[in-house]
Amino acid sequence: MTDNKVFLPRFGAVCGGRAAQEGITNSRRHAAATRIAVTVDLGAERARLTVADDGRGMGAAVEGFGLLGMRERVALAGGRVDLASTSSGTRLTVTIPAARTA
Repeated sequence: MTDNKVFLPRFGAVCGGRAAQEGITNSRRHAAATRIAVTVDLGAERARLTVADDGRGMGAAVEGFGLLGMRERVALAGGRVDLASTSSGTRLTVTIPAARTA
């Protein structure tokens, strides 16, 4: 039996941490949220971070420099940022590829 380990490259792990920080900050500053949920799912092929709130959503707001910087960092790690927002909350999902070692 082989014990395969899955890990995020250091840059990807830093990107995930910064994305969580930015997502929580945005929820607290802009959304008037009463709940913020952060989940991390580490799979064999990728890591997925989700920050979801029950705030007022983004409406017609333009993404600021924080989200732009997040998108750029995550793209450099080979990942992607998905943002979904309604009047009842916002969900930020960051997906970053994992690396496998034998």
